[in-house]
Amino acid sequence: MLDRCRDWLDKDQFDKVDSELRALLVREPDSVEGLKLQGISLIKQGRVSEGNQSLSRAVALAEEDTEALTWLALGHRLVGRLDEAIEYSFQAISLDSSRFEAFNVLGVCLLAKGLAEDAKKALLRAYTLRPKDVATLSNLAMAYRLLNEGQMALELFQAAMLAEPSRAQHHIQVGRQLVLLGRLREAAVQLEASVLQHPASVGLADLLASTYGRLGRNKAAERIFERIFRLNAASANNYAIYLQEEGRFEESISVLKDSLNLQPLQGEAYRLLVEAGISELDGTPLTERVVELTENPALDDRSKMHLGYALGKILDKGGDASMAMSWFDLANSRALESYPACQGFDPSSIDREVRATATIYSDEFFRALQAEGRKGVRPIFIVGMIRSGTTLLDQFLGSHPDISSIGECPFWGAEADPVHVSLKKAPLTQEQIDRLADGYLASIAWTKHLPRFTDKMPLNYRHIGLIRAVFPEAKFVHIRRDPFDTCLSVYTTFFAGGPSFAYDPEHIRAFYLGYLATMRHWRSILPSSVLFELDYEHLLADPEGVMRRVIEFVELEWASECLSHEKKNLSIPTPSRWQARQPIYFSSIGKRARYAAYAPVLSTLPESFD
Repeated sequence: MLDRCRDWLDKDQFDKVDSELRALLVREPDSVEGLKLQGISLIKQGRVSEGNQSLSRAVALAEEDTEALTWLALGHRLVGRLDEAIEYSFQAISLDSSRFEAFNVLGVCLLAKGLAEDAKKALLRAYTLRPKDVATLSNLAMAYRLLNEGQMALELFQAAMLAEPSRAQHHIQVGRQLVLLGRLREAAVQLEASVLQHPASVGLADLLASTYGRLGRNKAAERIFERIFRLNAASANNYAIYLQEEGRFEESISVLKDSLNLQPLQGEAYRLLVEAGISELDGTPLTERVVELTENPALDDRSKMHLGYALGKILDKGGDASMAMSWFDLANSRALESYPACQGFDPSSIDREVRATATIYSDEFFRALQAEGRKGVRPIFIVGMIRSGTTLLDQFLGSHPDISSIGECPFWGAEADPVHVSLKKAPLTQEQIDRLADGYLASIAWTKHLPRFTDKMPLNYRHIGLIRAVFPEAKFVHIRRDPFDTCLSVYTTFFAGGPSFAYDPEHIRAFYLGYLATMRHWRSILPSSVLFELDYEHLLADPEGVMRRVIEFVELEWASECLSHEKKNLSIPTPSRWQARQPIYFSSIGKRARYAAYAPVLSTLPESFD
């Protein structure tokens, strides 16, 4: 009879299974096989909690039944009880190290908790046991993505796509990984082919439109967005983000209204409306709408997160620091739960990175460097902590007639870490320098950059030594902002999956202190002809005086256009897309007095940079 039940389970004939097992368990209530098969059947039907109960009874009767343990692990994963799922997976693996399913569940749970390195180990074991399992390939690729091993992630996503081309999600992940690596042209070509294979996939079309926008192919982007944005709220919100990045805020508001018509119970559209600078919608104060929505029990956690950021910004603007921070705290706690990479952030890794940077990139490193960097390339790297004014500075510099802005190129963040690891064992080679130079120039080939161009990826400060070795004529402009103001701005800004440290005050503080230590090192070994430092507050107070010194540093003639940054029609694909287009304002300065009591961790930050 039990063999018959297994056969029915394989054929998804659940009615027969349930009927037969109910009769069995009346006669034999402690039948381990009966309880186990009942639990499996219930989980397959989506009745997971009931299935877990049956499996728990089976495990209580037979503690070494690895099949029951594995299914119990899966059942707990499905209801979000990850710690229990991990424990049951380990129990199954300790009894049978060849059980693929247990390693797979373990890897997925660790991935969901942001423990990417441990997840990778578990999923690699699952892959060796069943190398043709496509889900394992995809999950392993995600682990490599979280570990910033982008090329390996791409190859695995591509393998999953080739193995299962009928699933549009695999195509989306390949395109997304190419975008993350900064290989936008390749991403567009890949996505164009994928859209032809999956013309009904709104997700693919949406990603292609966003990629076209990043490439400056605005007409192509808008044709796709106009076709799809009324199909779901996510596409409408992405279209609105694109329009805001282009400075078209009024148009974005119209699209966001459509988004709310599609899905009234969502928070992202309201957050984007607040970030567009509006305070009311159709005659109703936005605060009233948002507060009313937060009280709706049907609202999901992700929407509560977005509404928390929206209300926090509204209340901050109104001067209510205490209530604003309470909503920012809620928003960040939801964000931390939503993004696994942020859960896995390790503050102790920052100290290790700072020490490694100082050890590798010493005066001796540059004196002993035998390989020749790429001459004739003179980029201007704007570096600093995120939310320190890099976007504003880029707007000023990009307004100079002889400087273009390529925005934020992710190349060094994706490529530098493996090189840093290799430099612990051997000197930098000519082959490495040539590969990095060619790779970087290829990654920005789509931009219409002048001989002098800015790359404003702030966290490139981590890679200044390597960049200087590859491009010895590069200039680095470091913009600094009051430590408390900077870190509070990080905490009160939504970055999506963004920097892994962004949603926890302790993490932000640890990262910031590491940033200060790293910049002290660069300041100690780089000449003033290579590294120029300025303060955000001084830039606001005396824009012409500061910018004249910056322009002199990058060896160009002064141009008065630098002082009309808000008139420059540059795309701004960062959270600063609204602020950086406004005339100079000072409300972002001196937040410590208002917020220190409500941000005790950040209030322990130093009050100066050195």
